[in-house]
Amino acid sequence: MLRADLAAWLSDIEQKHKPATVRFYRSRSRWIEQQLGDRDWTDLTSSQILRALDQANRFPDGRRKAPDTIRANTIAWEQFQGWAISTGRIERKIIEQMPPKPSGRQRDRLPSPVEVQQILDGAHEAFAAIYRALLLSGARPGELCRAQVSDYKAADNLIQLADHKTVGKTRRPRLIPVGATCRGIVEAAIGDRTDGPIFRTPTGQAWTTCKLSQSFRRRRTKLGLDRQLVLYSTRHKFATELCHAQGIEAAAAVLGHSGLQTIRRYVHHDSQQLVKYADAVDPAQLIPLNTHPAIQSGESPHSSEPHPENTHLHTVEVTGSNPVSPILNPVFRRGFFVVR
Repeated sequence: MLRADLAAWLSDIEQKHKPATVRFYRSRSRWIEQQLGDRDWTDLTSSQILRALDQANRFPDGRRKAPDTIRANTIAWEQFQGWAISTGRIERKIIEQMPPKPSGRQRDRLPSPVEVQQILDGAHEAFAAIYRALLLSGARPGELCRAQVSDYKAADNLIQLADHKTVGKTRRPRLIPVGATCRGIVEAAIGDRTDGPIFRTPTGQAWTTCKLSQSFRRRRTKLGLDRQLVLYSTRHKFATELCHAQGIEAAAAVLGHSGLQTIRRYVHHDSQQLVKYADAVDPAQLIPLNTHPAIQSGESPHSSEPHPENTHLHTVEVTGSNPVSPILNPVFRRGFFVVR
């Protein structure tokens, strides 16, 4: 029976992987147990599996579930089937080609200041505290759910997590900077405690990502807000604001990414922000301002700033494709970054 093999597979995962991975596969393989658990491998056909998967990917009214859910359900079957082959339960794949997995949800919808205020107004303080901290730190929800009082390094204004999502890649602890405003929220949540989770539920328990997401969805539904608003949007919101203020490298460093490729998915530019980027370029460095009647004569708005050749500011010549980090807040002119 598949039910017995499913239990053996999950037990194998439990011995080799972290609790979060175990929870993922226990949750996402539930449809296999419910719909196929009483069958034997020899009785299964590809059409039966695909029908069961399609049913698991829909709500009772027939609507399709979120892309992330569909993707996770498909991955669960692929991993289970692969394990069955590797342990000799079956000789080959029952389904040679699974349906295409949808790409992850595009979290383009960021909460506005008004929506943030609506979510916070009337919310339980236990939820409001961790929601504020997510917005102010850019941390992943799971990171703040997991963070313990002992992880908070007050002297360094950091939350330091030894066990985190990307530790396998980075081999380093995750450092979550705690800014001045966020510091007050963190320390108020801790109070005079010396152990336990930094942020606790209204009943005093540790938050889990699932519980926190449920609390957020209840607030969103009660307020009638856009369903495209998700808890993880707090991280995207923070990344966007930080990138606009300090540059993409600063955002990547604070959010814990080792490169720039991932952070690009977090940063959202509206049309007005793009106009601001264009206006930040000194036109006098591009064209003479008196060469076209549509261009107003007069001083360039940037002309009051001294050229680096005439100052004692430290300058670094740009070479290659990775110039000086915007963390240093440079100003770019004529092939140089002026580091202030």
